[in-house]
Amino acid sequence: MSRAVRLHVAPEVEADCRRRIAAGSKSFALAARLLPRRARRGALVVYAWCRRADDAIDRAPPYARAAALATLQRELELLAAGRPTGDPALDAFGTVARATGMPFHYPREMLAGMRMDLERATYDDLQPLLLYCYRVAGTVG
Repeated sequence: MSRAVRLHVAPEVEADCRRRIAAGSKSFALAARLLPRRARRGALVVYAWCRRADDAIDRAPPYARAAALATLQRELELLAAGRPTGDPALDAFGTVARATGMPFHYPREMLAGMRMDLERATYDDLQPLLLYCYRVAGTVG
């Protein structure tokens, strides 16, 4: 059995994460209530990062999506190196990832899935489709 990790997330950051999730994913917002309190805070922060990344691409005009993805990748590498970004909610994601031992491989793979979105619209073979599904959905889980 693993021990629960105590996370300090500033109340305003946690509130920001809750707002992002409530606006972007009603099902996750509801499901998060079922998590134990000690796990809920970290899950909210991680999911808020995922929501933020997805929105950064989806809400950008088509000509700006590659640049938005590059920004997300730079931010993630700062976090992986333990360096602050200046965005409290984003920095909280780095803190949660390091505190829980979450490998940064997973958010990198999620961003790789977003790159697949930008480069390809359809998949004719099962293997590339499965890779895409893993990257954009499996990594979040």
